Amino acid sequence: MRAYLILLQVFYAVLFVPWWYALTIAPTMFNHGATSWAVHTSTAIVTYPLSVVACSLLSWIQFHRWPRAVRWIILVPMLWPAAALTVFLSIRA
Repeated sequence: MRAYLILLQVFYAVLFVPWWYALTIAPTMFNHGATSWAVHTSTAIVTYPLSVVACSLLSWIQFHRWPRAVRWIILVPMLWPAAALTVFLSIRA
């Protein structure tokens, strides 16, 4: 179980590289005015590291109490890359 947590946290750390790039270019979405798409996208970009840190801390705190729940808690930040991948694949289709 510890290897599972460590592996996912390393994966999330690797995902910080494209997140940093997306964060630096996120303000350019507002060049043509504030649309709902730009607001939602920039909110998702900004909240990703918050969810990684919060879920990582919560999973290590709850590691001995509820090991089954920890498996699901640590997967919550995976929703951001999964949603981004879904959007990018649907745009190309």
